[in-house]
Amino acid sequence: MKETPWCYMPPEMHFESVRDLCDAFWKFQLSRLQDELNNPQMADYFLPPANKFEKVRNKYGKYILLPTAIDNSYVFRGQTKFFDRCLPTLYREEKTEEEILIERLRCCEFEVYLKQLPQVEDFEKRNFSIDYVGLSQHYGLKTDVIDLTNSLDVALFFATCNMSKDGKSFSPQEEDKDYIGYIYAIHTEEMTERDNQLKSLFDGKISAIGMQPFYRPGNQRGFGMHLEKGETLTGLLYSFSYTKEDSKRIYESFKNGNELWHEDEISSTARDIATTKIFSYEAMNLCMKRYRLRLT
Repeated sequence: MKETPWCYMPPEMHFESVRDLCDAFWKFQLSRLQDELNNPQMADYFLPPANKFEKVRNKYGKYILLPTAIDNSYVFRGQTKFFDRCLPTLYREEKTEEEILIERLRCCEFEVYLKQLPQVEDFEKRNFSIDYVGLSQHYGLKTDVIDLTNSLDVALFFATCNMSKDGKSFSPQEEDKDYIGYIYAIHTEEMTERDNQLKSLFDGKISAIGMQPFYRPGNQRGFGMHLEKGETLTGLLYSFSYTKEDSKRIYESFKNGNELWHEDEISSTARDIATTKIFSYEAMNLCMKRYRLRLT
């Protein structure tokens, strides 16, 4: 059987361990830089520093703090379960148009609340882009965005650890049995305009959320994909076997999950807004304008 060239991601398959999956993905990413890495003088230049952010300008003239990566040709999503259709939270359950409108109003109410906070005002004054829908998604509101990351390690955390019922924390697996996790790999270049892939990566169907005024999206090295109603996430889907020891190791590598998912000053407010049915005039007005609606 002819070996798959490593300038491509591996074909969809099951990996027998976390290590096997990581080795295969790492080999692919390094292959994208093979010429540069063969030159010792260039290797340090092309290998980005870990856990840093790059300041880049989008097509609207605002800056995005983009999480560094060896290669942004693929972004990832980790899941502990397999679903026939991978949908954003807004569309996971059948909803009426009124129910969808209420969820959008909640996101607008959250945005109105965020805009009053000093750190958000300072971020905007410095001409940084704030992804309010992305923040809404990261803080538990229902949106048309699917969470993605350019970090395989982060994706593995969400593929091997469980969220608590109250949505406040994560925990590792605890049973002595074989587990199966799932990783999506989404080819960003297929989702962008070919004539300007770099800018489209920040402003197109897949958008970089990156570092925001609050740490959760940045720590998760967040990207998002906006999906229409009836549209599902598409990409290469891999499964892998893992144990409770693997889950615990990954969990502890992110400070028991606190590095990616912790309570901060806006978490409780987001949970309150996620259930409210009372909205401000500002939120109503923002929602009407954003979705080109009118009151009848």
